[in-house]
Amino acid sequence: FGGIGSNSWPINENRLIASQLQSKLSLAELNMLKMQIHPHFLFNTLNTISALIYKNPDDADKMISRLSDLLRTSLDYSGKHFVTLREETEFLNLYLEIQKVRFKDRLKVVINIDPASLNIEVPAIILQPIVENSIKHVLEKTKDICEIKIRSFLENNTLTLEVIDNGPGILESNYINKDGVGLSNIKSRLSQIYSNEQSLKIKNLENRGLL
Repeated sequence: FGGIGSNSWPINENRLIASQLQSKLSLAELNMLKMQIHPHFLFNTLNTISALIYKNPDDADKMISRLSDLLRTSLDYSGKHFVTLREETEFLNLYLEIQKVRFKDRLKVVINIDPASLNIEVPAIILQPIVENSIKHVLEKTKDICEIKIRSFLENNTLTLEVIDNGPGILESNYINKDGVGLSNIKSRLSQIYSNEQSLKIKNLENRGLL
């Protein structure tokens, strides 16, 4: 009996080492996914500023100022995987201010956050890529006014975040995986953090728009 116990120790120790290694690998992957988002929206914002410098210097100046605030907040986020939904919404507003300088009256945003969800922790920079996706497909590809609605609600101890736009919607059922950095990154991060206790859904609305 004692022999069985002594032989089990190396097995248990190996399992512990394997578990710790898996945790480190998961954290490394999560860090890589999170850092992928930062240069993505920064590159897009700098492109916008570059386009405005000669055409509209005043607007370019405003965007540089807003970008400074956004980068400052982004640096604060660099060591965090989670922020409160209140902080996430504030970060999103900084991003939207930049886009409103660029698109002016063509961009209309309504944010309706359930007060009960404001202090819940969410993955950092989880909303911005989704909103950017809406802007890209409505404002950059059409001449329409883009209306985006963002809301949160709690139900059965589950937090739901919704982004709705009035764009043309999608054709491919596999759109999330084909989107590139934005939605596919979110899908990977959610899966990495919450395993099966999460879902990312995308669907066309009946008349027009995407949820």
